[in-house]
Amino acid sequence: MEATSLMTHPSADLAGPPLKTTVLGEQIAYRCVSGPARPGIVAIHGLGSDSRDLLELVRSLHMGAVLIDLPGFGHSCRPDREFPVHRAARAVLSLLDRLGWVRPIWLGASYGAHVALRAALDAPLRVERMVLISSGGLDPTPPAALIDYFAEERLAARTRDQVACNLDALVCQPTAATERYLERRLALHGELDAPGGNDLVTVARSAQGA
Repeated sequence: MEATSLMTHPSADLAGPPLKTTVLGEQIAYRCVSGPARPGIVAIHGLGSDSRDLLELVRSLHMGAVLIDLPGFGHSCRPDREFPVHRAARAVLSLLDRLGWVRPIWLGASYGAHVALRAALDAPLRVERMVLISSGGLDPTPPAALIDYFAEERLAARTRDQVACNLDALVCQPTAATERYLERRLALHGELDAPGGNDLVTVARSAQGA
C-alpha cells in the first residue's frame, strides 16, 4: 500500500474497531487518520493504554497518521512471552514497511516514546523527526521507584481514586481527565489483568528491556 493512500482512508473512530495485520508473527491492530500522508505521523501510546489515547490529538494536527496498538495492548495480540522494547520497535517498523511508510514523524507517549527512541537508534533513516512525551531514556536498568510502582501487590491494591489522581497528574488541565476517560483507562487495566491477558506486571517487565 502506498503511503498516499491514507489521504482517502476512512478516519478512525474511538468506538470503531481497528484494522489488523500480522508482522513478526504477531497480530497488530492499528488505526488510520486521513490527511496528507507525507511525511505522516506514527503515534505510539504508553503503558496501560492503547491507540485511542492519542487519536484526538493526532486528528487536531490535520495530517495522515497511523496509531498503533503495541503487542499486549488494545486489540493487538497478547504475546505468550515478554515483548521487550527492541522487539516492539521492530514490530512498528515492520508495520510501516507493510504500509509503505518510509520516513514518518514519530509521536510517542511514555512507553511509546521509549519504543520510538529504540526505533530511531535501530533505524535512524526511518525518522523524519520525533515528538517524545515523558520518554525518559533507554537505561536497561530501571530505577527502583519504577520497579516498586509496578510491584504486584501495589497494582493489586490500586483503587479507582488512585487511578483518577494519577490521570490528573498526567495532564496540564486536570478537568481534561474526564469521568469517561477514567472509566476507559480502568477498563483497559482490567483487560490487561484479565486471565489470558498480558497483565501489567508482565508488560512492565517487558518495558524494562531496552
